[in-house]
Amino acid sequence: MTLQKLERFGDRTAKILSGLTLALLCVFFLYLLPASFLESSVLSTADQSGEHIDFYQDNFFLNLIVLFLQLSAMYLYFRHCRAEYTRRMEIELLVWIFAFGTAFIASAKLQPPSFSDSFVVTYGAQRAALGDFAVRSENYFRRFPFQLG
Repeated sequence: MTLQKLERFGDRTAKILSGLTLALLCVFFLYLLPASFLESSVLSTADQSGEHIDFYQDNFFLNLIVLFLQLSAMYLYFRHCRAEYTRRMEIELLVWIFAFGTAFIASAKLQPPSFSDSFVVTYGAQRAALGDFAVRSENYFRRFPFQLG
């Protein structure tokens, strides 16, 4: 194969995979959309294990206004985006991801409490890595039923 054929094949493959990824993301977000307009969920502050989730009813019209503002901002941003600004957009996106990732890491608990499901999973994985497979999870889904989906 010549170099041109390989480049065309790579470009087509990248476009197809990008399209499939975008389609899957759209399906996923369409699945989440109705619930996101009607309710919010937060980890309960009353439950110190961090495993209880509280659901709150949202203001539907306020959510629509926020969505409209976000879509308008995205439209204006991409409308004025040209090929020469691509590098700037990539840098801004990396900064944005880094800022939120740092905020998440800073707010995450370092050691899960011994009665949480994340502790059970982490402990079991650590023991399995050392060759000890005696840790069983028969009661896991009875203790943490929300993990079933």
